[in-house]
Amino acid sequence: MASVTLEGIGKRFGAVRALEPVDLEVADGEFLALLGPSGCGKTTTLNIVAGLEAPSEGRLLIGGEDMTRVPAPARDLAMVFQSYALYPHMTVEGNLGFALEVRRLPREEIARRVRRAAEALDLVPLLGRYPKALSGGQRQRVALGRALVREPRAFLLDEPLSNLDAVLRLQMRGEIATLFRGLGATALYVTHDQAEAMTMADRIAVFRAGRLQQVGAPLAIYRAPANAFVAGFVGAPPMSFAAATLAEDAVVLEGGARLPRPSGLAVRAGARVTLGLRPEDLRLDEGGLVLPVERVEHLGGAQIAHLRAGGARLTLLAPPDAALAPGRSARVAVAARDLYLFDPETGGTLAAPGLGPLGPALRGHPCPSPTVSAS
Repeated sequence: MASVTLEGIGKRFGAVRALEPVDLEVADGEFLALLGPSGCGKTTTLNIVAGLEAPSEGRLLIGGEDMTRVPAPARDLAMVFQSYALYPHMTVEGNLGFALEVRRLPREEIARRVRRAAEALDLVPLLGRYPKALSGGQRQRVALGRALVREPRAFLLDEPLSNLDAVLRLQMRGEIATLFRGLGATALYVTHDQAEAMTMADRIAVFRAGRLQQVGAPLAIYRAPANAFVAGFVGAPPMSFAAATLAEDAVVLEGGARLPRPSGLAVRAGARVTLGLRPEDLRLDEGGLVLPVERVEHLGGAQIAHLRAGGARLTLLAPPDAALAPGRSARVAVAARDLYLFDPETGGTLAAPGLGPLGPALRGHPCPSPTVSAS
């Protein structure tokens, strides 16, 4: 395997800037997820690494070698796409070995690699079947197997699970994570699903509007977000946001509700901030704030309650047997150490559980705070 390094890689399509210059290093054997919403630049980044797009600027290194202008076939990378793209007239065995036959490898070597990939992906009983006789999960495993047999320097995966149903996606993401960790393979994995990124990747690179927002380990991204966009994009149920004002000893929401102010926060009283609360950090507490319940979603093992706090809505993740119902009130509290605070103009993080208070030193790229609905 090999490392992959992007040095100031950017991309323009005419007058449109699709990707701001990116500096990013994927270590040898690392599984890196490129995460973000549609149109954020993550697939453009992957295509540049693959050689399917030429960068407008910057350098691409693979294993320390400059590959910026090297044609895609000569980069020795394997790519797995959204669509399975299997040859319908070939068996599973034929699909797995076709790329090796094109490269004219000896038959014994082709058979060895196909068998190894089939065993790793539990495809041995299916080698004689045609794609039309396979389930969606089985087809995806064949697509992965075609990449594995090539024994490339790195794997590139572009939302490979997006065509599967929820149960299969859950199963396949565990299988892929286990497989790649066992192989010690270098992998770049594009996804818009933060659960996939959090559970599969060694590190996550979060993109927004063509700009890299933050790179870090999943838990660091979750508990120490660089800005309000990262905080709101990573997490399920998502973070709630509310406009607030800092008092000497409290964070005051519109409508007057008061939460404890994080200690050591070097921001003057009277300053406007955006408050962020993760649903699991808000808890039921008989001595807490009294907030009306607008809606409740039952998930079996938990329930999600949507609460009104002045002009904002907060989300509470509660036990399944908690007495919550629309039209009633809930008493809730949150510890000061669990509050997220953001600059309302830039979106930069002022305080977060994984960072502590940062005062006026903003983190990450400028990113306006989410608009807080007053409806």
